[in-house]
Amino acid sequence: MLRHAVILDPLPAAITTTTLLMTKQPSAPTIRASVLGAIVRELRNQGAQVDRLLRKHVGNADGCADPYEQIPLARFVCFLEDAAQVLGDPLLGAKLGARSQPEDLGPIGLMFLASANLRIALGRISTFFPVWQGGTRVELDVRCRVPEHIYKILDSAIWPRRQDAELTMAATCSAIRTLLGARWSPIAVHFEHDRAPSHTRETDSALYRIFRAPVLFGQTVNRLILDPEDLVRPVAQRGVAMVPYLERHLKDLMRAEETSVSTCASQVSHVISKRLGRADLGVESIAAEIGLSPRTLQRHLAQEGTSFRDLVRRYRSQVVDRLLKDRKTKMTAIAHDMGYSDATTFSRAFKSWRGESPRDQRVTRVRR
Repeated sequence: MLRHAVILDPLPAAITTTTLLMTKQPSAPTIRASVLGAIVRELRNQGAQVDRLLRKHVGNADGCADPYEQIPLARFVCFLEDAAQVLGDPLLGAKLGARSQPEDLGPIGLMFLASANLRIALGRISTFFPVWQGGTRVELDVRCRVPEHIYKILDSAIWPRRQDAELTMAATCSAIRTLLGARWSPIAVHFEHDRAPSHTRETDSALYRIFRAPVLFGQTVNRLILDPEDLVRPVAQRGVAMVPYLERHLKDLMRAEETSVSTCASQVSHVISKRLGRADLGVESIAAEIGLSPRTLQRHLAQEGTSFRDLVRRYRSQVVDRLLKDRKTKMTAIAHDMGYSDATTFSRAFKSWRGESPRDQRVTRVRR
């Protein structure tokens, strides 16, 4: 399936991993109003009546006049889900994403367009995305032979979020095509949500036309599987002279955000979500990434009423519950995604959590 194999140099630390500081974050993740504004404009251009939905989820039919205003991410996600249902279009998010432009992300989109290649462009998205949307994992992972661009809202309570995920991944593909050409396609697209009950062959065909790649559901995260050669192919840069000004502006916004407080547990959960099934989940290495000693990390977690072991188990449990819903997903694949060497080890661990094997739980759910 891999078209070509090239060796990639490690990305700078600022791009591969956003340093997690023990600093303040808003109590609930937010998103900039400019993202909602672009979607509302597109819906209105199509003749959709969205005033009632805006009043319900944002508070007024005008949306937000200030593009930098922050609105709760949960409300934005609910707006998309509600809009898809009211408009009777289960592919609303994917279609909106396919019609989006990088400029819809403001200065981050302009930085994307000013990049010399896709690797730099996606690295900039990873670095600066928290300025536009909080509580979200966005990462370009080049540690494996096949690189991945990953997107995941970290708060499991924000669910369902099908429309947001499909919009974001389609918008990312659309942005990449502005760099690499209209015929570009990823190797595959993964979504964490399951197929909708109303999913049909026509739905599959529509998604294939949007992504031009196989689409898999019920995965651990939303991701684009990329050809490594696409990352290093030179592209025509746009607005390169603006990069220093845009970067300064975005860094100023990031510094402003660092005045808020985040719990130690939320930071540990963020690192767990990045590493699960891919890297060491030991307390020593995760503490080092956050910038604490293992003992200090454990003390902070105890003060917050939890523990490192509980956070790992909780996150694994949330992910495996979704994977078990799809009977087509093999136990060996689930075990690998959960970070276990084989299905037997995974089954033994699962039974210690739930008191039954994962196969028994899957059978029980099917009968229900």
